Amino acid sequence: MSNINEIRECFSKKIKKMNSVLKIKGECPCRLSGPEIKNVEFVAFLPEFGGERGMLLDLITPPDFEPGFEQKKIAEQLQMRVSFLNPESMKAIDEYMLALRDWGYFGHSTLDWMK
Repeated sequence: MSNINEIRECFSKKIKKMNSVLKIKGECPCRLSGPEIKNVEFVAFLPEFGGERGMLLDLITPPDFEPGFEQKKIAEQLQMRVSFLNPESMKAIDEYMLALRDWGYFGHSTLDWMK
């Protein structure tokens, strides 16, 4: 899979599946519009992680591992947190859980695996 949109779609499905297993809320994929940029796709939006406004997830890929300009810009415009992930580094659910813990949980329900 070399097309960035195909990689994003596949990674979004993987995140959605892991969210289901972990019983966390998320929109996978999600699209946002800001004052200057419209209809930008992200791998996921996790409303209960990263901060009061939630966490946006998108990807970085070889060879340059640079975040998407539009994704970075719209996150800044909307004052939202964003994490750019290498899909190769999120092959197992344990790696995803570690990232979730690092971002912090801001939800109101109890997640047993966060203990």
